[in-house]
This record gives sequence, C-alpha cells and structure tokens, in this order.
Amino acid sequence: MNSFVAFIVKDLLGQASILIAFIAMLGLILQKKSPGKTAEGTFKTLLGFLIMMAGINIIVATLTFLNDIFTQGFGMKGYITDVAAIAGLANRELGSEVALTLLVIFAVNIIIARLTPLKYIFLTGQALLWMATIGAVIGYKSGLTGVPLILTGGIFGGVMAVLMPALAQPVVRRITGSDRCGPGALLYYRLSGAGCGR
Repeated sequence: MNSFVAFIVKDLLGQASILIAFIAMLGLILQKKSPGKTAEGTFKTLLGFLIMMAGINIIVATLTFLNDIFTQGFGMKGYITDVAAIAGLANRELGSEVALTLLVIFAVNIIIARLTPLKYIFLTGQALLWMATIGAVIGYKSGLTGVPLILTGGIFGGVMAVLMPALAQPVVRRITGSDRCGPGALLYYRLSGAGCGR
C-alpha cells in the first residue's frame, strides 16, 4: 500500500502537468460539466501545460546557448532577465510546488471573497500562475520547502489576488461609472489610472 501511495504522491501529483490537469478536472466536476466536457477540459489543460513546458525548454536552451556565446566571445557573464524564461526555469525546477501553490492561491482567493466584503475572484490564469511561480521561488530561495513553501506562497498570492483588483476598482469605477466589471490585472492599473476621470 505504501508503494501505491508513493506512486500517487511522487509520480503522479509530483508532475506539474498532471497536477494542473487534475485541478482543472476538479474544477470542471465542481461546475457539474458533462463527462465529455470534463475529459476535454482536462486533456486540453494537460496538453497546454506540456506544450508550454516544451516551449520553455526551447527558450531556456536558446538563451543558455546565447549566454555561452557571449561569455566566450566577450568575456562577460550574462544573466537571463526575461520574465518568461525565469518563470520557465522555475516551473521546470519547482513544477509541483508551483502547481500546488496555484491551487492554494485560488482556494484562499475564494475563501476571502466568500467571507469578506472584497468579492473579487481573480480569473486571469497567467497572472495567477506568475504569482504562484514567484511565491514558490521566493519561498524556496528563503529556505522553505514542502508544505510551508506551498502555504506561504499560496496565502500571500491569495491575499494579493483579492487586494490588487480591490485597489484598482476605484479607477475602473471612475472610467465605467459602475462596479459591474472589475480589473483582471495587477496593481499597476491602479497606479497608472490614478489621475483618470470619466
């Protein structure tokens, strides 16, 4: 029995692509989608994540190659500053931690929206994935691993997923004249729209 549990935890849920697909499947089941739509959504998520990781590996390999050329040719040591490449490296090294952090972020976001007056559910998937990636990387570099890493990044990300749209909502309200829609983006919208009027 122990080997079966180890297989589930390490070999299945330890793979970020399978974990993300499982989270998508769980969401589709909770939405009471048909078995066909649930299977379709699960496999699309799995394939999309695998394609993204393949693309990330290509980008990282290319940047590593270019870095080697610059190091040899100019005697300089370079660093990758592209956000997508950094996220790709992080997802390659901390894939399951990032996926579990993403799940905790979404759960915390829903709990806060349910229990407080801040009724914002952050649905911008790539921004949530970025928050999960940053949370996992910062926690990992701070010495956290396992459950503390996932919970710390997840709770922080979940709070930010509610606070950022809440802080930007006054600008949206000023522009649209209502609260019918909210920003699905980050805090810089609040900062950039601070002087906007209708």
